[in-house]
Amino acid sequence: MENNFVDVLPESFVKPTKQKNWIASVCSYFRDFLDTDFKKSSAPKRSIISRDRTGLVTGVALSNYPDLNRDLIELLSKPMEMTHDGVEESMVHQMKIKRGKYRSRLSENLLTVINKQVESISNEDVDIIVKQIKEATRMDHKKNQDDPDRYSDMVLFQIRNSLLLTFVNPLLTNLDAYFKNKGQDSLESIYNIEEELGQVLVSSVEEGLKESVASAIVQKDFSDLDNLIEDACSLSSIKLRFINFFNTFQTRDFFEDLMELQATLKLKDNFQIYIYACALRVEKSSYPIFYLPFDISKLRL
Repeated sequence: MENNFVDVLPESFVKPTKQKNWIASVCSYFRDFLDTDFKKSSAPKRSIISRDRTGLVTGVALSNYPDLNRDLIELLSKPMEMTHDGVEESMVHQMKIKRGKYRSRLSENLLTVINKQVESISNEDVDIIVKQIKEATRMDHKKNQDDPDRYSDMVLFQIRNSLLLTFVNPLLTNLDAYFKNKGQDSLESIYNIEEELGQVLVSSVEEGLKESVASAIVQKDFSDLDNLIEDACSLSSIKLRFINFFNTFQTRDFFEDLMELQATLKLKDNFQIYIYACALRVEKSSYPIFYLPFDISKLRL
């Protein structure tokens, strides 16, 4: 069984039934479904997918957003509200989705892999990095001794890239597979991780960098700069920053996913957005069992 899923389907796939017996209606639907779709050589069109062949977003797994999943289940457990659109009355549920309210995080399995990788970092690994950075800063000093701003940028670049290349590169395969399975752009997601994590890794260096750079340029004294590099690359500091970053890293915003679904809806004729309550998995494909239609409307502030 699958978790809740938001998807876009043609309206013709769900036709109102005249049968009074709801159970008989469901059974009839699946009887027709089995009689037709599963006898075809190609997969049924009702399968749950995140993107179509053109790359348009056609589904969002609500399991990626635990807080949203919880709030949605709580909402559906309550009686529907009566509304009137000026023509007729209807029973509905309403939920407001704000930008940044519902964000997804990395899975527990991936976090376990990341934590294991971080814990495997040894003092020998750190010593090699520190030595390489110190050598690079002395080489850059010769090239940029008349430009302290550029020299400062080069020091930060050396620290940031050395740490990322050593400790993030081994995780790229796991991260790439994770984001692809979630229907996300893996290159963009990994780039965002490197940008944000890189800033976290050098944040402690920036405060004392000016004085250290000044001593290196004016007095050719690298002791302060070396101490700064050693502090930034200390084993305990690296592990703490890595673990805290990935434990709180937010990969997606449901508001953005919803806007992409709405954009897909505008490009496709006779399509409707549904919430899937659960699904059947057949080999590598999943097919919806129950679904609820819903509409998206923007509120004017």
